[in-house]
Amino acid sequence: IAWGFLEQFMAVPYDGNEKLWESASPLWQLREGLPPFYVIHGIEDDVVPIAQSDVLVGALKRLGNQVEYLRIPGEDHNFNGGSFGMIERGYLSYFKEKLC
Repeated sequence: IAWGFLEQFMAVPYDGNEKLWESASPLWQLREGLPPFYVIHGIEDDVVPIAQSDVLVGALKRLGNQVEYLRIPGEDHNFNGGSFGMIERGYLSYFKEKLC
């Protein structure tokens, strides 16, 4: 399901268009000095593997960027109502601390 969605979103298949797909990936846009990141991922996500956020967070840290990583147990790609409050409190607190 994810590949079909991505190909529809990108309007071209991956094969033969690797550079275009790479340019759309946040991972390939990273550099030092980016604003703080707050990454949220449900551990049970069956659409976007959590390993992708693990790689993103690792790359941000290696470049010296500030990042908070919230891995939510029991959550998949669609967070439930109970998690939204925790997510909201977390990111509001984080960005108030980092940007104000």
